[in-house]
Amino acid sequence: MWFSKIAAHKNPGINELHEFIEGVSSFLNFTLKDNDISISLWNDDNRHLRDLALETFENDVEDASKKVHEAIESSKSDNLFKQRINEHGLFGRPMRFKLAVLDWIANEWQRAKDKFKDKIAGQFKIREWLKQMFEAIDAVLDSLIAAVGAGNLIKEFKDSLSALASS
Repeated sequence: MWFSKIAAHKNPGINELHEFIEGVSSFLNFTLKDNDISISLWNDDNRHLRDLALETFENDVEDASKKVHEAIESSKSDNLFKQRINEHGLFGRPMRFKLAVLDWIANEWQRAKDKFKDKIAGQFKIREWLKQMFEAIDAVLDSLIAAVGAGNLIKEFKDSLSALASS
């Protein structure tokens, strides 16, 4: 799914930080556009929020993702940055574990679809799965924000979607 490729790396590093941001963007896009998610997350009372979320994602969150990529690139030769990514578990075995957990939770979606043959609603707890995904993303995203000083908009957008999943 969104994180399988980077979860397979034996010794993740800076390139996987870029791939993580791409995976988060893909997952958020999926969350906004998938029909099964739409049924669970967006209803008649809050459908206007979906339109605003899509607009915000396309015009603001995607730009914030580019800024994170730029921040990673401009920092990668800085020794302090290297120290920060190590301290935050964004390199090697700690990052591998975080990515493996994220990938396992993400793949629950496909396992449920395979089991229930595309009849996810009512069979699979979509909101619970979304909350788990958002929390697993935070395990990396919070650390990445602390290390590079960029990405707060991505996190806050994700947190807003998480709040909807909790309601």
